[in-house]
Amino acid sequence: MLEYISVSQINAYIGCSLKYKFKYIDKLSPAFTPSALAFGSSVHAAIEWMHKLLMTGNRDDVLKALSIFDADWYASCQGDIRFKSKESQKSLKQIGLKMLKFYDEQLPESKIVAVEQSFTVPIVDHSTGETLDTSLYGIIDLVLENHLIVDFKTAAKALLAVDVDSSLQMTAYSYAYNYKTGQIPSLRIDALYKTKEPKIDRIPTTRTEKDYVKLFNLAKAVIFAIEAGVFYPISSWRCNDCEFKKYCWLWNGKVTGKGADNVEYSNTRRTSANPQVV
Repeated sequence: MLEYISVSQINAYIGCSLKYKFKYIDKLSPAFTPSALAFGSSVHAAIEWMHKLLMTGNRDDVLKALSIFDADWYASCQGDIRFKSKESQKSLKQIGLKMLKFYDEQLPESKIVAVEQSFTVPIVDHSTGETLDTSLYGIIDLVLENHLIVDFKTAAKALLAVDVDSSLQMTAYSYAYNYKTGQIPSLRIDALYKTKEPKIDRIPTTRTEKDYVKLFNLAKAVIFAIEAGVFYPISSWRCNDCEFKKYCWLWNGKVTGKGADNVEYSNTRRTSANPQVV
């Protein structure tokens, strides 16, 4: 039985169930880390520190946040980072420093209630009361006063309102907050763009109990498929930049019974008769 699942895992399964298997069940090492993922993580670490300091009523010099980003980015780049055309460790470092200096001038004025708030909640159908055996877990970037949840994104191009309105991640945050507090929160994505001149978009959105029901049904279907051992590749434009592409090419596609698979890789044979997801 799958004990826990996150929105990232649900989205990963929907995007490519075989990639989900490689990452979360087989726990294979990715061939590389996309630069956008590493960069976003380093920026996030610095912003998290800024918010935690602000929550205590302090506002230290931005130089500390810049040093946190610099150290995190340097450590990330010791691994195998795949940069895009015209990107480099140095160029992204300079962009990151500019973004954080800019964000320091945009810090929220509202009272901060929580930073990096983790949750683990049952997955309940609001229309029937049915509860899954698997729980939903995640971490909310920022909770402000008046029940406002904020999620941060670093992006190269503008986010569309339709993308924010359909974000499963924001639905999950709203659902978890509602489960914990009984309140349906306001939602906002703050998109910080890694452009030549930094820019931030604050995009509001809302969710209702109908969205919670949709989340339940989607999670139920994905969990059922995972526990049944349904994993197959999805060929798309994402394949070119997939860090598990080499494993996909070596996958023989053999499935032997419910919940079982038999996958061969070059020089390595992995057999999982009862795959577990952690």
